[in-house]
Amino acid sequence: MKDDSKVNLSDAEVLEYSDFIIEEKPLNNKSDVNKTACIRKKLGFVIHHHNFQIIICLLVLLDIAIVVTEIMLESVNNNDNHKVEKAEKILHYVSLSILTLFMLELVIKIFAMGIEFFKQKFEIFDGLVITISFFLDIFLSSGGLKFGVEFLIILRLWRITRVISGIISSIKKTAAEKERKLAAEKEAIETENKMLLQQINTQKDEIRFLKELLNKSGIDENIIKPKDEA
Repeated sequence: MKDDSKVNLSDAEVLEYSDFIIEEKPLNNKSDVNKTACIRKKLGFVIHHHNFQIIICLLVLLDIAIVVTEIMLESVNNNDNHKVEKAEKILHYVSLSILTLFMLELVIKIFAMGIEFFKQKFEIFDGLVITISFFLDIFLSSGGLKFGVEFLIILRLWRITRVISGIISSIKKTAAEKERKLAAEKEAIETENKMLLQQINTQKDEIRFLKELLNKSGIDENIIKPKDEA
C-alpha cells in the first residue's frame, strides 16, 4: 500500500528549497560589527597613547644608530674583513626586523582608524615613509649606494619628528581630558555646595520660625537645649 505521508521532491525543488534555507539564516551581523568596532577602538587607543609613541620613537632612534653603525663599518671595511661583513649583515637584519614592526604598526593603524587614516595627510605621508624605508632596506645591499643609505637616515629622522609630534599631541590630549574631568568634578562640587547652603538656610528659617512661636507662647527659648548640652 502506498504511503501518502511521504512527499517526493524533484532535484530542482530540493535545490530551490536548500537555497531558501541558506538565504533565511538568522542575521547576527550586528554583534559582529559591534565586536569589530570595539576591537578597533581599543587598538586606536593603544597606538595613539603617548607611551606607545615613546616606544616607537626609541625604536626609530635604535634603527638610526644601526644604520649609522652600518655606514661606519662599511667605510672601515676595506680589506673585506669577514667579521665586519657578518656584523653588517646582523645589523641589517636587526634594522629590517624593526622596520617589519613599523609595517605591522602601519597595518594595525589603518585597521583601527579605517577611512579616517586616509583623510589625514601626515598619517599618509608617515605610512609612505615606513613603506619606502622597508622596501628600500630590503633591496639595498650592505655595499649599496651611499645615497640610498643617507636617504634611509633622512626617512628615519622624519619618523622621529613625526613620532615626537604624536607624543606631544597625545600628552596634550590627555591633559585636556584631565582638565575636562576636573572641571566636571568642580562643577559637581559647586552644585552640591549650593544644595547644602540651601538646606542650611532652610533649617535656619525653620529655627527662626520655631523661636518666634516659642516667644509668642511665652516660653523662654533658652530652656530648650541641644542634647549634648542637656
